[in-house]
Amino acid sequence: MSTPNGTARPAPAWPRDLLSALDAGEEAERASAAREVPAGLGAVHAWHLGTVLPLLARAAARTGRDTAPCDALADAHRAALAGRPGTPDAWTQVLEPVLLAVYRDAFAYADAYATAHANARAYAVANGYGEDEADAYGRTYAEETTEPNARAFAQANAAANSRALAAAYATGDGAAFARSHPAARARAYARAAAAPHTDGSPEARAARASARRELAEGLLKCLEGEAVRGGPA
Repeated sequence: MSTPNGTARPAPAWPRDLLSALDAGEEAERASAAREVPAGLGAVHAWHLGTVLPLLARAAARTGRDTAPCDALADAHRAALAGRPGTPDAWTQVLEPVLLAVYRDAFAYADAYATAHANARAYAVANGYGEDEADAYGRTYAEETTEPNARAFAQANAAANSRALAAAYATGDGAAFARSHPAARARAYARAAAAPHTDGSPEARAARASARRELAEGLLKCLEGEAVRGGPA
């Protein structure tokens, strides 16, 4: 891939960053070496359509949630691959419900609950509560604060990411996509794809590792396919 004046155009950095975020070091080196990866977003749309959204839909089904938002977003990525990118408003409408679930599942709920409980319990003990009373106080505080914090985290991240992605997708702007913090989003995808295993248990760690591998393998396949096709620059 070259610029109009014939000089080589640097490969976009986001493939390497995404793969590194997914703990795929060797794959990141392969992506970095793939100098012909186009600057457009064909590989991004293909990755979401073929890997990200199926993973998220399976997680939604496991937790009893509706998979229709994933289906709607898949339709938008499919249309973009067919040359119909849609408007920013249309993208926002289908992105936000999916990302709201992603960031809710990505929130480290068990860790936040444990921290809130421990801090409130320590406060109660320091203020003369007995052990049982302090423990009950800690549980009540954790229950009353952790869920609102999780909702606020999900809403803020879903709104910000939806706006940034909608602008990038509507214009096919690879640079705008790179500025939307795709590596952080990929880590959230991996955590969400492991649902309902969202704590620090061995099962949760194994589920997240499996999701990272599947996400990395799917992304690399899409990048290599896009390089072969020579998609939109």
